[in-house]
Amino acid sequence: MSRSQTAKKAGSDRPISPVQDAWTCHVCNKVFSDPNSRVLECEHCSLRFCIKCLGKKQSEYETIAKSDCMWFCNDCKPKVTKSVKVDLEIEERVASAMERYETRLDTIEKKTLDAKCNKEQVQAIVKDSNCSLPHSSLSKQNKKLTSDTVKEIADRQAN
Repeated sequence: MSRSQTAKKAGSDRPISPVQDAWTCHVCNKVFSDPNSRVLECEHCSLRFCIKCLGKKQSEYETIAKSDCMWFCNDCKPKVTKSVKVDLEIEERVASAMERYETRLDTIEKKTLDAKCNKEQVQAIVKDSNCSLPHSSLSKQNKKLTSDTVKEIADRQAN
């Protein structure tokens, strides 16, 4: 961020106090209180550097100052680059994991739908089993259990 961008963010109507808003170059220790001073602030470490110490031309400074891009000092640039690479790798791994989970979920849903039996299937099974079973208390228990199961399936299908 340039000195002039900071002044604009703070509000150009507000006068800049030389003591409070002065920037000091990290290399040469020169104090810059003019909002139009050609000084850049590292977006990572917040240290400030004048363009003379950076070896930047006026045109390079103007390009950086007028853009919304972030500027990083030579010490921070490798750290920031590494962090961005790590962030991108994490995003790729998360996307891959999400894809695997979605595939698993689709498989589980398909298996669940394939395993579901409908009311007619259960009633046909009950009817077939009733023909071969004698009328006993066990048969009544089976009918009750089957009836409850059919009701539960119907309730699930309704929801």
